[in-house]
Amino acid sequence: RSVTGPCDFVFPRDHGAHPDFRTEWWYYTGNVGTPSGKRYGFQLTFFRTQIAEPGSEKTWPKNPSAWRTKDIFLAHTALSDLETKRFHLDERVARSGAGLAGVTQDQEDTRVFIGNWSTLIQFDHHRLNASANEFSLDLLCKAAKPLAAHGQEGYSIKGKRRESASCYYSATRLEAEGSITLRGTPVPVRGTAWMDHEFSTSALSPNQVGWDWFSIQL
Repeated sequence: RSVTGPCDFVFPRDHGAHPDFRTEWWYYTGNVGTPSGKRYGFQLTFFRTQIAEPGSEKTWPKNPSAWRTKDIFLAHTALSDLETKRFHLDERVARSGAGLAGVTQDQEDTRVFIGNWSTLIQFDHHRLNASANEFSLDLLCKAAKPLAAHGQEGYSIKGKRRESASCYYSATRLEAEGSITLRGTPVPVRGTAWMDHEFSTSALSPNQVGWDWFSIQL
């Protein structure tokens, strides 16, 4: 499907996956510090990309393998240690089959995961967990502002064509609290964070190759 008009978000339903669209992400960035004044920046992002043509599941066998899937999930996590000026990062990729990655949802909870990396979205807070090669994150992010729908009721235009657009909303101020483990030592942290959830099929025009994105919190 293409995004061609207002997205009419309904929550908590729209915290979940939108499998009719090709590309989707749940994107967290934030700045946190320890009681002693050490500062860190963090990122945790989950991407879903559809690799099968719409309707292709109609041709699947009656009892398809648990490994068969329409989607691939990717995740990135990063930590900036501002005191030591070190940048740490890690990434994962997995198919959504066989319980390796995916999105689960009930009436109250939305969980996006790859292995033991996850975000759990519950009403007005988000629980982030990721154990990377050199660090780990365990953060509870509580919403301090209502969700913001970008553009026209979430219809965010990226180019001149009507379908060069995405459905896009953000949690623009999350109060983050929890712990960061670096070099085997967990430390308590508090700060602020931002969350984006965006999905589309053809956001870019033919003459576009991408865009640069940054978050400024004042």
